[in-house]
Amino acid sequence: MKEKLANFWYYHKWHILVAVFLVAVIVVCTVQTCRHTGHDYTLMYAGPKTLATPEVSALCATVSDIAAKAEGAEKTAELHHYPVNLEPGHASGGETYQNLENFDNEILAGQAIILLISPALYNRVIESNGGLLPLDAYIPADTDPAAFYDDTHYALKLSSLDLYTTPGFSALPEDTLLCLRTSVSVTGLFQRKKSEEAHLAHQRLFYALVDRETEPQTSDQ
Repeated sequence: MKEKLANFWYYHKWHILVAVFLVAVIVVCTVQTCRHTGHDYTLMYAGPKTLATPEVSALCATVSDIAAKAEGAEKTAELHHYPVNLEPGHASGGETYQNLENFDNEILAGQAIILLISPALYNRVIESNGGLLPLDAYIPADTDPAAFYDDTHYALKLSSLDLYTTPGFSALPEDTLLCLRTSVSVTGLFQRKKSEEAHLAHQRLFYALVDRETEPQTSDQ
């Protein structure tokens, strides 16, 4: 049997190696396809409030409308939603720990680039270093300094922006902070280029969200 196996490997090793390579390529492509959401933009809300489905839909619709006006083409958005309350005295259960783990994974290597987070979670990211970008290069030059959460300029107070009056966003807690996550480092030329393009697109959207003109909207608060 050993001799037969040795002969089989000798005569067919290249066929086997090619087959293994093709299977690996198919598996990787399948995984990437399954992970692809089909949306142009991905945002994340993480904080003490549990958003209802209509509120999530309204927020995504607002983002899509703003993006479509800025880009001149129809766009879609999704929201990753992790209810996490780190306030002192709040009882933390298993679901909170799971959501906190999901939040940490999003910061580390997730799809969400534009972040809507509570001050407590903002402090958690800042303490870990490297998760957020300073916003001066991604916002209008005339942005009111009072709109920043602190003097590091890593976060804008959502309540200080016109955006807070729009459907979906107006459902978020008043102390919610708007941040921009750093770009995730990926291997492979194609994947790296795709990741960089996605981050640039979210940077443009971030600017549009901050710089949007005030329009009459029906608040969902």
